[in-house]
Parts: sequence; structure tokens; C-alpha cells
Amino acid sequence: MFAESLPVIVARAKVSLNERNATLNAAAHEIKGASANIGASTLAHLAAELEKATVTGHWPEADGLFSAIEIETQRIKTFIQHWKH
Repeated sequence: MFAESLPVIVARAKVSLNERNATLNAAAHEIKGASANIGASTLAHLAAELEKATVTGHWPEADGLFSAIEIETQRIKTFIQHWKH
């Protein structure tokens, strides 16, 4: 499910970002789709912007967007944990 897979995708994206690897685009696309499917529009938007930044090679922008994605991912994770209880 989303709550279990998202941290894995984000971790993979972080490795790609640190390596300035083009596979970051695929990870961003995956985050965007998964987020949109559950209605996490802020995360989906951030991932879409990250996807664009990777295509154009704007790595400083990608760094900032990824930081925002990590924060939003934690916010969603916390929400889901509270919602389950």
C-alpha cells in the first residue's frame, strides 16, 4: 500500500538525487502517480515539479524540491498513522 511503498520510493529517489542520476525522473513520476491516486495533491505537485527539474537538469531546484517532498512524506506518514488508530 501507499504508506509502505512511499518510503521505499523516496529512499530510492534520494540515492538517485545524490548521484545526480537520471533515474530520479522515474522515481519522481512514481511518487507523483501514487500520491495523486490517494489525493495527496501537495506531494503529487512537488513530485511533478521534481520530475520537470530532472528533465531540464536543474539539480539545485531538484535538491529543494526533494527536501519539500521528504517533509510532505513525513506529514502524510504521520497523518496515516494517526488515522489508523
